[in-house]
Amino acid sequence: EETNDLTNLGLCLSVMSLDPTVGKMIIWSHLLGCARATSSMGVAMSYKSPFVLPPPFLRKQADDAKVQLSENSESDQITVLNVLRTKDDFARRGGDGRFFDYCRQNFLGVSTMNMVSDLRRNISRELGSLGFPPTNGSGYHNRSGDKDSAFLQAAIAAGLYPNIASRRRGESNFSTATNRKAKVHISSVNACKGQPLNGKSTIAEGDVEFIIFGEMTRGVTSFTMSNTTHLASPLPLLLLCGNLRVRPAEIK
Repeated sequence: EETNDLTNLGLCLSVMSLDPTVGKMIIWSHLLGCARATSSMGVAMSYKSPFVLPPPFLRKQADDAKVQLSENSESDQITVLNVLRTKDDFARRGGDGRFFDYCRQNFLGVSTMNMVSDLRRNISRELGSLGFPPTNGSGYHNRSGDKDSAFLQAAIAAGLYPNIASRRRGESNFSTATNRKAKVHISSVNACKGQPLNGKSTIAEGDVEFIIFGEMTRGVTSFTMSNTTHLASPLPLLLLCGNLRVRPAEIK
């Protein structure tokens, strides 16, 4: 029976100062054991991109730096997480000056990175008021660590669903769940030259390539997806997202 009462998930999301999809992503991460890393990714998604727009003659250098920071994750969220890890390392060693140089070399905004770090503490307090354990603490909610991309991708998919798009071999654009044709936004690491999603799909015939996105906007000629993550496996979609329907096999 449907009512207008908030569910337990809805009550949690109403307390968090984040977009509901991002809040759901962070709550899922406590079950998946990657709460510390996902909280950082969620806060970064809720604020402006830390990457600054370089002049045209430095665009290639900026894209190369972004791809290097991604560490082959093919994920905007994990790319920013890698930067936050580096910032935390510099802070522990008292290297604020070196972090400034690091940001300058990688086309990152220092003020944006500092703001994201401050916002992480706010989210931790909000989660604590709901009875969640400290995001930086050890325990079941961080049992998977911060660097297992499979769990990080699962948390992103579970939170951002149904913001999903797919394509097949030979296709350049993606098809969303609402049957819209879309491509990766130019600001995404997945749009950089040489990345697998920047061009036609080269997957095996019969396979499907999936991408999770944070936001889709209408461009001049098509829709574009930002905050994207290329899913290495469809398993998070099968196990954590929506209702699973199995099509009956055709018997010949």
